[in-house]
Amino acid sequence: SLRSDLSLTTESSATADDVRLATTRDHARISFLFAEAFPETGHLVPDLATREREGYRHYVLPGSGSGSGTLVGAAAVVGNGRRRWLKLIGITNKQRAKGHGQRLLAGIIRHEAALGAGQLGLEVLGDNAPAIGLYLATGFKRQFTATIMTAPL
Repeated sequence: SLRSDLSLTTESSATADDVRLATTRDHARISFLFAEAFPETGHLVPDLATREREGYRHYVLPGSGSGSGTLVGAAAVVGNGRRRWLKLIGITNKQRAKGHGQRLLAGIIRHEAALGAGQLGLEVLGDNAPAIGLYLATGFKRQFTATIMTAPL
């Protein structure tokens, strides 16, 4: 696991104008996307509306075409102080490696900076090379590396 931080500005080199905060109408599609990208996530329990009442903000990257109703990507961010935490970011399986992750991340950074955040932190599994590459290319810096261990109960 890698923990990284990024200082935020509203400037972004990636086109991220279509990234927006999710509405309750997006929840079913976000849940499907997160379940596909993170089969073991506990974020969907009990539901996204509850997570939002707990302080999470969900972002979406809609599919192309006006009114298509599809999502290419979604993310969950939490925190209201100067540092916010990117807890989940996912792109649909069919749309990966096409630059959508960079667009979604740029949109999140722009939105969170506009909301007063000064820094965005995240944790990523050490074997997730595509995600680590995206974060480093975006300007995140490694803060420390941790080892996650589990044991059967």
